[in-house]
Amino acid sequence: MKLFKPQLFFLLFCLIYSCKAIGISNEEKRKLIEMEVKNVLIDRNGNPFILLEDKSGKKRLPIWIGFAEARAIAMELEKVEVPRPMTHDLMKNILTALEINVVKVVISDLRGSTYYAEIHLKGKKGKWIIDARPSDAIALSLRTHSPIFAVEDVIERGGMEVSEEEGKILYSKELGIFLEELKPLVKEALELKGGLAVTEVEEGGEGEKIGLKAGDIIIGVNSEEVSTIEDFDKVITSSGIKSITVIRGNEKIELKK
Repeated sequence: MKLFKPQLFFLLFCLIYSCKAIGISNEEKRKLIEMEVKNVLIDRNGNPFILLEDKSGKKRLPIWIGFAEARAIAMELEKVEVPRPMTHDLMKNILTALEINVVKVVISDLRGSTYYAEIHLKGKKGKWIIDARPSDAIALSLRTHSPIFAVEDVIERGGMEVSEEEGKILYSKELGIFLEELKPLVKEALELKGGLAVTEVEEGGEGEKIGLKAGDIIIGVNSEEVSTIEDFDKVITSSGIKSITVIRGNEKIELKK
């Protein structure tokens, strides 16, 4: 059948309208649950995974990832400084230079054992939804401080009970700092046997006065090696704090009280 131009335009209009309506309908049907990265863990077979948890702590979603991505996420969680930008830092820097914001990332689908994710971007020239691996999307979201969501149906299909060994955290009253034992993946990436990540330094505290910064990794106190919270406690209980050796970026620095 031969179509006249008015009929053709009408059909195109109907097609575009129906596509938009379907898109809106699908988006409305997707119930998104906001999640946060609870931890980066290694399962019994030695495979790394991210554990996502909703704000109520009732819904958990483990997503298995590669070692490189696990290190990138773990190091950002620990706020470890690196001398040169890693891949996800570079992605963030490019988006910043182009004045494009990461609005959110969404764990959007689960097909077989493979998870899919979306990175939602917004800039002066419009909005974009970029297909991505969950590990890359999450690593970027942590660096841009953007929220992480998962489709409720994906959580229901992929969520499971996961045994988790919490890392030890210490508040040092003497220094006014919070410390956390390094995760195995961070130790491996930095080639350290152990150490304590400084996660927070209180303003005006002793830690700030001697030059400690969030992101420092304490590896020694009073010239004695410290690998764990127990090591740190033992040294400061027996001899107080005279000097602290830290890794900052790619430098080893000794801070004296």
